[in-house]
Amino acid sequence: MKVYIVRHGETDYNKNKVFQGQIDSHLTEEGIRQAKDLAERLKDCKITKIYCSTLTRARDTAKIISDVLKADVVETPLLKEQSLGIWEDKNKQQVIKDLKDKYGSLMDKKEIIPPEGEGFEQVEERAIPFIEKAIKESSGNLLVVGHALLNRVIIGYYLGMDYFNRYKLFQKNCHLNILNVSKDGSIKVEALNTPTP
Repeated sequence: MKVYIVRHGETDYNKNKVFQGQIDSHLTEEGIRQAKDLAERLKDCKITKIYCSTLTRARDTAKIISDVLKADVVETPLLKEQSLGIWEDKNKQQVIKDLKDKYGSLMDKKEIIPPEGEGFEQVEERAIPFIEKAIKESSGNLLVVGHALLNRVIIGYYLGMDYFNRYKLFQKNCHLNILNVSKDGSIKVEALNTPTP
């Protein structure tokens, strides 16, 4: 069994390098094209169910894919993006500059949790039990349409990475990650951030 994990298609926030977190946003024309291309790539993957975040950008990506795959979509807040608290709706480079000014070299050694937001541990506590329950209840391959930071948390968990190093797992819009679930229930990462041809 395989679990395909993707990030939603491009949004204006992505294009303009602004933190979204749990702010709702829509796909750009490019994001819609990315989702359509991904749907074509997934046509022969025998996906029986699609799970997605309740945020519009993930829901719309899942809908575009489900129209091609004819698979049911299940929405859940457990797959929402990490809450970025006061960083949401702010320019990424400015936030990073402010953090470097405040924390200096500590930025390169530990996870900095957004004020009024979630840390990776909190995201993991909601997302991983959901994924594992979905796997246990499934008789076929699954697709998870998530978000950049959410996906890093999930994939990093199965790679055995600490929270800080999961930031290094780059996630592009509509690129594909694959978890391989063995008959004994063990889960390995088979592919990471692979582009749609």
